[in-house]
Amino acid sequence: MLEVNDMRATIRYWTECLGFTVTAELTGGTGEPPGWCNLARDDVSIMFTWEPEHSHDDGSSHRSEANLAGSLYFNTDDVDALYDELRHRDGVGPIGGPIDRPHGMRELHVEDPNGFQIYFGQPL
Repeated sequence: MLEVNDMRATIRYWTECLGFTVTAELTGGTGEPPGWCNLARDDVSIMFTWEPEHSHDDGSSHRSEANLAGSLYFNTDDVDALYDELRHRDGVGPIGGPIDRPHGMRELHVEDPNGFQIYFGQPL
């Protein structure tokens, strides 16, 4: 489960750009985006959480910042077909690859609105 800065932008990117589907969500307050969602594509699911800015008893405000020490890596059966699919979708942004890597994988990568590096790889 990954914490995000903007749940609406996250859901939009992962569904409209990467082809995932919202399979479950917990709604936020009136006018707020969901506080949690589960997205799925093929046999992969990923969960995101979001917390609105809130005040503490000492008067300070807090909003969690999205961060990830590393990247997300998904194995796929056909990285070239996925590249062809993604490159025709608006809003995906720059796509790195596909490229053959020395560690025996053919990969492409994108970056979502939270700055998460997302890799899709296929064994060579």
